[in-house]
Amino acid sequence: MDLDAQALRALLQAQNRITAATDLTEKLNAIADGVVATGIFRRALIQVYGTAPLGHLIGAAGVTAAEIQWVATHGHGAKYYRDLTARGQELSPGAFFIPHTAVSKEEMANMLASHHEVSDFEQWHPDDMFLVLLDSRTTGPVGNLTCDDPNSGSVPVAAEAEVIRLFAAEVTSLLEVELLRRTDSLTGLGNDIWVDEAFARLDSSQAPFSLVYLLIKDLDNVHQRLGRRFRDQVVKSMGRILRQAVPREAWCARLHGDEFVVVVDDPEPARTEYIRQHLVRELSRWNDSERVPALTAAGLNESLKNDPMSAIRVSIGSASRWDEGSAHDVLARAETAARKGPAV
Repeated sequence: MDLDAQALRALLQAQNRITAATDLTEKLNAIADGVVATGIFRRALIQVYGTAPLGHLIGAAGVTAAEIQWVATHGHGAKYYRDLTARGQELSPGAFFIPHTAVSKEEMANMLASHHEVSDFEQWHPDDMFLVLLDSRTTGPVGNLTCDDPNSGSVPVAAEAEVIRLFAAEVTSLLEVELLRRTDSLTGLGNDIWVDEAFARLDSSQAPFSLVYLLIKDLDNVHQRLGRRFRDQVVKSMGRILRQAVPREAWCARLHGDEFVVVVDDPEPARTEYIRQHLVRELSRWNDSERVPALTAAGLNESLKNDPMSAIRVSIGSASRWDEGSAHDVLARAETAARKGPAV
């Protein structure tokens, strides 16, 4: 069987398994198995970065349980793998051969350029890697597909790289659907489906974390007085503030119309208070930076600007979990603190 026919058969088989699978990890495993079934590589691993709304997910074929566990606990983010591609050789658009010498920027800085040209690596080294980045149109880099141990013992040629890229495109399409299902269309933040799944993962691992709860006060009254367009502009602005103000290691979601959460994998009170205070400072600038743009986008008369914006206030509360209690219990405590405290 020629390469194209074998690749097509492997891709169709993977698609059939994806349709039958109900769990996202099973679907990723199906695609990884499909990659190996092409006969180009013996090992394939699909990683979804933990900063994505889907959480840190792994699908693999030909990879040991110990290796998967290592990736799960030591996995890097988008920037690390993007940097790797800059030091690799692009075999096909978006598909890169990463030689074993491209371990760190420090090592590469001390090497001559000729030392890491692909022509010097015709034979595959055990520590070499083939990498395709998975880029979402809505959220940017969300993961990667990596392969090693080629059956030929050589660096893949462009045609083989293109075959693997087809499977990477299948992963990207799958993740796009899952991301849209878990994303709030108005703010671009996670939605309640995302929150429920993330809370389930936190409860399963019993990992410590902190949570900040935010409530836009009297949003329904503003909606009744000034209309849905203005209400939507307020919600969009809240989403923008959270995306810009929240640290990279945290994730944000919109629970309901006027409720938002920020979750950080750090239960230390000092860290939680720092994030809360940072959000307070950003939100206090609401009237200065968002007033006229929100009114203009909503088609409201500028003469109203001193009235409706004064009605927009945000209550903030926080809570942490160290080793017991459910994630929803933590959310309830943070919500209680927000409703009792003063609004920003």
